[in-house]
Amino acid sequence: MYLERKGSLVLFGVIVLLLQMFTVLQVSAQETLPRDETLYLTETSEFTIFDSFNPFIPNGVQWSQGFNGFLKEDLWYINYATGEWIWWLATGYEYSEDVKTFTISLRHGVEWNDGEPFTSKDIAFTINMLKENAPKLYWSAYYDEWVDSVETPDDYTAILHLKKPNPMMHIDIRGAWDGGFWVPEHVWKDQDPMTFKNNPPVLTGPYKIYKTYPDLMEFIYVRNEEYWAKDISMPEPKYIVMKTSSAADVEAVEIIQNLIDHAHRVTYSCPLLVSLTGANPNITLAPFWDPCPRGIRINCAKYPLSLPEVRWAISYCVNREKLAETIWAPFETVPAKWPWSMWASVVNDVFLPPDVLEAYDLTYDPAKAAEILDTLGFTKGADGIRVTPNGTRLSWEIMTPSYVGGPEYTVAFDLAQELTKIGVEAKATTQPWAVLDEKTTTGVADMTSQWLCGCWHDPRETYSGFHSKYIAPIGERQIAGNWERLESSELDTVIDELGVLTPDNPDAVPLYKEGLELYLKLLPQIPVVQTIYVMDFLNTYWTHWPTEADMYEIPFSWWDNFKWTVHSIKKVTPIEYVGVWIMEVVTAFVGVDKKTYGPFAVGAYATVPKEDATRLIGEGLASYTPPPAQTVTVTSWSTTTTTTSVSVPTMDITSVAGASIVTLIVGVVVGWLVASRRK
Repeated sequence: MYLERKGSLVLFGVIVLLLQMFTVLQVSAQETLPRDETLYLTETSEFTIFDSFNPFIPNGVQWSQGFNGFLKEDLWYINYATGEWIWWLATGYEYSEDVKTFTISLRHGVEWNDGEPFTSKDIAFTINMLKENAPKLYWSAYYDEWVDSVETPDDYTAILHLKKPNPMMHIDIRGAWDGGFWVPEHVWKDQDPMTFKNNPPVLTGPYKIYKTYPDLMEFIYVRNEEYWAKDISMPEPKYIVMKTSSAADVEAVEIIQNLIDHAHRVTYSCPLLVSLTGANPNITLAPFWDPCPRGIRINCAKYPLSLPEVRWAISYCVNREKLAETIWAPFETVPAKWPWSMWASVVNDVFLPPDVLEAYDLTYDPAKAAEILDTLGFTKGADGIRVTPNGTRLSWEIMTPSYVGGPEYTVAFDLAQELTKIGVEAKATTQPWAVLDEKTTTGVADMTSQWLCGCWHDPRETYSGFHSKYIAPIGERQIAGNWERLESSELDTVIDELGVLTPDNPDAVPLYKEGLELYLKLLPQIPVVQTIYVMDFLNTYWTHWPTEADMYEIPFSWWDNFKWTVHSIKKVTPIEYVGVWIMEVVTAFVGVDKKTYGPFAVGAYATVPKEDATRLIGEGLASYTPPPAQTVTVTSWSTTTTTTSVSVPTMDITSVAGASIVTLIVGVVVGWLVASRRK
């Protein structure tokens, strides 16, 4: 009886599982898009915000879903792969002699995606809106600090009158991966920017929101055929689908089978990533150093994390060498000994004085960490966990937005294990970005394992984020910066003095040294490893992706600059096949479709790509007409199956799979009933 009941339960479970699979397949087929007109991308971020596109408020927009690269555009872009400066919404800028006036010249003919013109009035409106709501909106504190007023003598000129000299304004409002955000006055003027959702988003980019599927965590964009720059640069993909990643092995199968064009989860599973090119020769890899090393960000306002000695003890528990060897293996990276990237432009003796790096060497030394805690009087209790003299248990959560097994989670997990060995209760947790952002900006979090970003051009960009003027009490949201809540009047002075200097000013040299020394002495963040991303791209439907041999643009899909990759990729022309008669012996060759053809004997009839047929005919080896009377052998030979012109409609695959599952369910049920009746 037990076995019969158990068998019934197993059968029921199988049927439910199969029905669920069938349902998933049906749901995933909500939208049928032409594969050869659609760019399919994935992103590891868990998409949770689908009805708001306001970049100025916490959780006002879903980052990394394409907002930066497909919808919004920047005044100018900097191609960090080549050093090229790309003028876009603007055509130039100019400083006054005293560097207190910054004039922006706008391009004529730019339009918002609702057809209204983009003018200097929109620049002025955006800056004034931010100033009026400082510091509650992102970027508002910056404009409130630096900009006194904005003058618009005509539609194409915006004159920013500054409160104090700022020779780096052109860099500050450009940023790196996100750039500046400009909004249309005619849409936002009667709205409360603290609550306005900007849905549908009115921006200047080449795409519009077409549909969203929250249950699938998916955004679909459609090309704006009235895009203002269509005569300058119009991207070829008509649709872009951006969705939250599946499991790495699932995504690997999807890109191998030509179903998606970029598998982002696989970029975090390097052994799997390496296997892609062998499984599908149409997949190429594009490795590039990320400007943000991975590291630990510490809440310096929470005792005892508020003590620099404790932060150094934590640092001594970070096994950088082990993580550097394993976290992105087989691709090589190195331990991070400073809080910015390996880019040659920011690695020099001025920005990184060797004597400072030597004096504050970030090494792995758990014994030293334990010694520091012992000296502070943090003794172990009965359960083996250390307690401070005032009774505070050393129990910390290391949060990360990464999934379990991802690089940031691996860093957090390894650190938690090391801290446990010296008497600290520590655990690594993965959190949705919205949760992590809330806990970090309100000062609730202990520490996070994520990315250390900021130095794109000079260290001032990193240090400025630690100014104590941004600090809010724990529990209050902190918008402008300094999420670590570090308070240092000495570092404030360095930041203020660097703020009015250019990187090549001799007066900046001692300030860079002092800034690095204070950063490493106070250690509000703990650099762990330098980051290398290896992006995978499919060339079956779209080609001319960035590659290691042709890195014409940074290949990161979450950057503003990915816009230029989308503008650069080209639709693969379907390969035409024709039949030819073989006039002379043809040895085996690889065709333009990457199939192997031949060898062919004289008199054989072969179906090959037209481009190869033209070559064979030109060489006198083949002809469209049969040879004189002779015995004919009909042959169409191919030793591989991969092709660059596969057409795989999503609905067809889903329908076949769905039908198969239904058949399987029916078969199982019928089989069970028959067996039961026989009993």
